[in-house]
Amino acid sequence: MVAPDETVRDPHLHAQLAKVGPNDAEARRLAEDLSAHRLAWRPPAGGWGVGDCLEHLVASGGQYLGAMRPAFERARAGGGEPVHGGWRPTLAGRLLIHGVNSPRKLPSPRRFRPPPAPRPEVLAAFLDVQAALRELMTAADGLDLRRVRFASPVTPLARLNLGDAVQILQDHARRHLTQALRVREHPDFPTA
Repeated sequence: MVAPDETVRDPHLHAQLAKVGPNDAEARRLAEDLSAHRLAWRPPAGGWGVGDCLEHLVASGGQYLGAMRPAFERARAGGGEPVHGGWRPTLAGRLLIHGVNSPRKLPSPRRFRPPPAPRPEVLAAFLDVQAALRELMTAADGLDLRRVRFASPVTPLARLNLGDAVQILQDHARRHLTQALRVREHPDFPTA
């Protein structure tokens, strides 16, 4: 597990960076030893398997990073916005954060749905997305997270800020890693 960068001064970024290591460790614990068959297994009553959960996180994380990077780069190129206080979520951010932390099952946007079968290297792909997010969060220290805004990859009508996005991604990862754990604990989960 990688500890958050102790030099990151922004409390919100520091808190979100502290979630990356545990999420990475949990993903490794859940998927590292799985054969392709076990990675692709789905519960008989329906739902996603371990590999599907990771594919979903790769798709959503990649889409979010694709939307976040240009906004981040514009803020950095402009010398960055000075920090004027702590992060506050946008209305859309608050709703999404509430949604990913809700115990209710929510439909996944089509663009975030996993493919018919997970790729064998899905764990590595998830860890790559997490590493890219960790790098962006560390580099964003000193920016006003409220002012770095971009259109949500779910719907362009919703505008998020950088602070919203980093929390959504780490809380979303925790949600689906917990789902993957339930799959592994299913009585019919294959042993080989």
